Amino acid sequence: MGFDSHQYVVRQDAISWSLTFLVGAIFLYNSAIFLGGWTDLAITSVFMMVVMMFGLLMNIVLTGKVDRDESIDRNETQEIFYFSGLAFAVIALTNWMIPVVVPVALGTAVLQGLNLRLYAIFVATAEEQFFRAFVTPFFANRIGFAGGCIASGAFFAVYHLGAYKTDLNILTIVFLSGMVLSYIALKTQRVSPSMIAHAIVNFSAAGGFFWG
Repeated sequence: MGFDSHQYVVRQDAISWSLTFLVGAIFLYNSAIFLGGWTDLAITSVFMMVVMMFGLLMNIVLTGKVDRDESIDRNETQEIFYFSGLAFAVIALTNWMIPVVVPVALGTAVLQGLNLRLYAIFVATAEEQFFRAFVTPFFANRIGFAGGCIASGAFFAVYHLGAYKTDLNILTIVFLSGMVLSYIALKTQRVSPSMIAHAIVNFSAAGGFFWG
């Protein structure tokens, strides 16, 4: 069975663009990290910016454009926050059901309080622009809706091997979370719900509420 290369679309909107611009602001806010040279945190920050920009660039290369929704009406706003909350609840439940010992993310030990939470949002937004706005529809348009969610979730888990090594519990959570976020992105045809959910998960994890 063949699939239309443009059947599944994950669009940008005012919310996703606002969070993306916030990432740039957070990057500049934390620019003082470079004063200490190329530390782990500096390298990780630059890497996340590259990941985000690569996702946006590949969308342009493969489709000739970045799909976007110019306006968000009341019903769409309700849909965005409904699915954001749903994704967050499922991921939180997964975190609660699977016991993990959380390693400290590379370079983030030097961050505390607000800076750590801002960095958590920074990472979530950058990853969503790559994994949900680009990778998910890329796979879905080739192997279908379910296949796209599974493949994107698997790729998301492989991507985290550098941070979590072979800890199967954590990688299982990452894989399931990736599938949930991919499902939400394809279901709503926009990246903002998964971006919001991922940002809340990371923000909560940075506050010690649960692992994310």
